[in-house]
Amino acid sequence: MAHLPLTQAERELCFVPAAAQFARARELRAKLHSPVLALPPAPVQEQQTEDAPASPQTETFDDLIAELESLDTDGMKPILSSPKGHVIAKRLMRLCEEKHSLFRGDIVSARRTSVFVVARDELINALASLSDWSLPMIGRFVKRNHTTVLHAIQKHATDPKHAAAYAARKERSRAAAGRRIADRALILPKGPRWTPKKDAAIISMLASGMSHRQIAANLTGKHSINSVHGRVKRLRDWGMI
Repeated sequence: MAHLPLTQAERELCFVPAAAQFARARELRAKLHSPVLALPPAPVQEQQTEDAPASPQTETFDDLIAELESLDTDGMKPILSSPKGHVIAKRLMRLCEEKHSLFRGDIVSARRTSVFVVARDELINALASLSDWSLPMIGRFVKRNHTTVLHAIQKHATDPKHAAAYAARKERSRAAAGRRIADRALILPKGPRWTPKKDAAIISMLASGMSHRQIAANLTGKHSINSVHGRVKRLRDWGMI
C-alpha cells in the first residue's frame, strides 16, 4: 500500500502547541456560554388561547433541592442508599454543573481551581443534608477522600453566606430524627439498655418539667440518676434537646 503524505491541514492539526490548544478551548467555552448563541424566543401565535398549557421551565439545582426538602419522607432522607437514590444524586450533580457553567464530569475531575471547588462543595453539602450517605460514600461519589468531604461541610457551615441555610437544614434533620424516635415501638422495652423509645420518653418528661430523679423512677430497666444525667447530656450533644 502506497504511503500517502500528510496534507498541510493535517500537519497543523498534529503539531498544535499546547498554548494554542488551551486558547482554543477557552474560546469554545466562551462561545458555548455566550448569550449571543442563545436561541431567539419563539414567536407567539396569535390564535393561541389563554387556556393553553404553559411550556415547562428548565429545572435548576436550587429547584430540585427545594423539591426534595419539601417531600414528606416520614423522617427519612429523600436520597437513600439505593439505586434510585444514586440516580437522584447524579441528577443533582448534573444540575450543579449547569449552575456553575461546567461541562459534564467537571465536578468529579481532578481540577482544583475555585470554580470547580465551589461547585464540588455545594454538591457535597447538598448530599450531606439530603441523603443518608456516610462521608466515605459521598467521597466515592465525588471521587474524593472522606476528609475532603468533611472539610467541605465544615467550611460550608462557617461561611456566613450559607449559615442560614445550613442552620435550617440542621433543624430539619433534628426534627426528622425526633419523628423517627417517636414513631418506634409503642411499649418501652425492659432492661437497662437505652433505646430510641426511652430517649423519646426522656425528652417528653424533661419538657413536662420532671427532674432526673423522677425520670429515673418512671423509666423501666432500673436506670440510676447518674445514668439518666449522662443520657440527657448525650441527647443535648446530639441536638435532640
